[in-house]
Amino acid sequence: MDWLYLHCNWNLCFSSGLNLSKPIFILTSDQDWAPTWAVSSFLETTGDIPVHIFRTNPCPLLDLAFKSGKITQGWHPNLLHNSSHGDTQEKVIKYMVKHFPNCNTARNHTYFTNTHFDRLLFKSGVRADSQIATYHQEDLFPLKDISGIVRFPVFFEDDVFFDHEAPNLLTEGLLKNLFSPGLKIFNLHATFIACNTPSAQHYQKFKSKIFASKTESHEFIYKGKGVKTVFLEIKNIIKDKGYKFQCFQTFVNNWIEENIKS
Repeated sequence: MDWLYLHCNWNLCFSSGLNLSKPIFILTSDQDWAPTWAVSSFLETTGDIPVHIFRTNPCPLLDLAFKSGKITQGWHPNLLHNSSHGDTQEKVIKYMVKHFPNCNTARNHTYFTNTHFDRLLFKSGVRADSQIATYHQEDLFPLKDISGIVRFPVFFEDDVFFDHEAPNLLTEGLLKNLFSPGLKIFNLHATFIACNTPSAQHYQKFKSKIFASKTESHEFIYKGKGVKTVFLEIKNIIKDKGYKFQCFQTFVNNWIEENIKS
């Protein structure tokens, strides 16, 4: 009974005025060097939802979307070998500061990080990340990392979903916890949504053509059930239940203001 008491009261106490005893739906995206046609398709698909895009590289279309307020943005630094962002962690930070100044959020490419880099991020002004991926975990809540950064875990990731659920892309496990209390952060990739990717095999088969193409092609856009159709299905279920997607940047800023002492 003591555990039950703590479980029932923890969300309200931890989040102050921001109520995590109910589901909080948030849409984010990793740019991952997506071609412009895929970015355009992604923005069209998510047009009625506030989306926070973690940026990897300059893109006139996304730059304009950010300046016009259509999207919010953060950093998506790549620490992997042969990174175009730099061959040291310090150079990666400099790349992000140069191309995407004044950001206070980040999510590393492939979620790859270390304590030293997290501290560099914090020193550079990053106060929140979405760095922990879960598989439809219920009761997700912000975590204060030892670096000083507050972590906002991911509930749904499109490529993780099709890795686990291909070829049928069953949603029963997702729906089971969809309306449980806590953060429901979705992470989508423009390329996967634009191609309605159904599996890792489909992506690998057409990857070179996808990134070489200047326009979308019916050759690599999947006609059946893929991550785009699954997301649209989930979005409608959320809407039918009376919920809306919230802006990640606004939620992060409000949460930090209410919970973290400067």
